[in-house]
Amino acid sequence: MAHRRQAQIRRRVDIKQVAAEAGVSTATVSRVLGNTGYASQASRDQVTEAAGRLGYQPDALARGLRKQKGTTLGILVPDLTNPVTLSFIRGVQHVAQPHGYAVAIGDAQRDVSVEKVQLELFVGQRVAAVIVAGGLQDPGNLSVLEADTEVIHSPAAQEAQGPGENQAIGDSVDDLARLGHQRVAFVSRAPFPDPRSTNPRTERRRQSVMVAAARHGMAVDHCSTPMDLSTTETAE
Repeated sequence: MAHRRQAQIRRRVDIKQVAAEAGVSTATVSRVLGNTGYASQASRDQVTEAAGRLGYQPDALARGLRKQKGTTLGILVPDLTNPVTLSFIRGVQHVAQPHGYAVAIGDAQRDVSVEKVQLELFVGQRVAAVIVAGGLQDPGNLSVLEADTEVIHSPAAQEAQGPGENQAIGDSVDDLARLGHQRVAFVSRAPFPDPRSTNPRTERRRQSVMVAAARHGMAVDHCSTPMDLSTTETAE
């Protein structure tokens, strides 16, 4: 009898099992079954067929919890050993914590597969937004995020120079405009009140901000700081 009762008890099928059966990511399963974002018709067919074969039943309580807005911000960095990255993370924490947000850090280790795993971990943590510090190893990895997850690109911790950095700066200004901001500030160590810097890289950054801001009719404030200020004093 005990054997029979145990045989009648079936473990609840979760989306990980459905994803494995369908040959897609758990994020894709979540989008299809929750009807919360884009998925190709082929993926939709694979997921619904796999769910049917496995007898998947959605957990109403879990679904309700998933729909709640998270209070964690994810920061994806290309290399945690970079000292510039550490300063960037501290800056985000300084602003986020007074507003009740915790900060989760994902180190991509300059590896495409590690980057994808870190983003998938953010999905599991139900982060409210992901801040991408610098360039991505593979922009396509962002597809693992939930459709309603806010993604903010920041060039602040990016080492690369040239077009890639300029594009990241432009993307950041575009994000600010999309969120409703109308003014941005560019802070550099340049002679006041002339915003132009003698450092070619700094001047390229300033020009990138100016061009992107002009696209949205945004005002740009120029702030200069003395060369002898520490990083903390400059931030203040």
